[in-house]
Amino acid sequence: MIDGEGDGEKDSHILASFTDSLCFEHTDKFEYIESMKERAQQYMMEEDERDPQWEKYIETQEDDEFLMEKKNDRRLSELVLQGFPASRRADFWLKLIKYKERVISGYYEELLSQANMESSNLKEIQQDTERTFPNNTILQTQQGRDKLQRVLTAFAIRNPVIGYCQSMNFVAFYLLLVLQEEEKAFW
Repeated sequence: MIDGEGDGEKDSHILASFTDSLCFEHTDKFEYIESMKERAQQYMMEEDERDPQWEKYIETQEDDEFLMEKKNDRRLSELVLQGFPASRRADFWLKLIKYKERVISGYYEELLSQANMESSNLKEIQQDTERTFPNNTILQTQQGRDKLQRVLTAFAIRNPVIGYCQSMNFVAFYLLLVLQEEEKAFW
């Protein structure tokens, strides 16, 4: 109900806003926003508790390939099930996909140079990036939307059989959020 409409009573709920750690804006009733803030703080505290556990485990490893080589390590399994702390997530993901072995210098830029602005994939990508997470402050900027478009465009060119499919934008954007670099999100 909008204030002043309906049965003459004013809506007693005050709206509030909150931007979370992934730059998503939330606007809702004050009580709900306060509850979201509390859950976010609790989550961050849990993440802070996991980070030293990971640090202790990593210190016991001989090299940084432990994620790939220790498939039957019970402690590693326990840690993975608890989740990668945000502070280490990008590094771990890149190790898991063997980024250093896969990346080809200059390939991402080469793919982007092949982009044809008349392509139906590019038109779909442009339309979808406008609709991707409208409550995210990063995607509210042209620079943020351009980064997402470039990752999706490079993927569509590299994988012509797949091209671009709706909802890839959401996955690609999450990769951009975590990895923070276009080329890393592409690979």
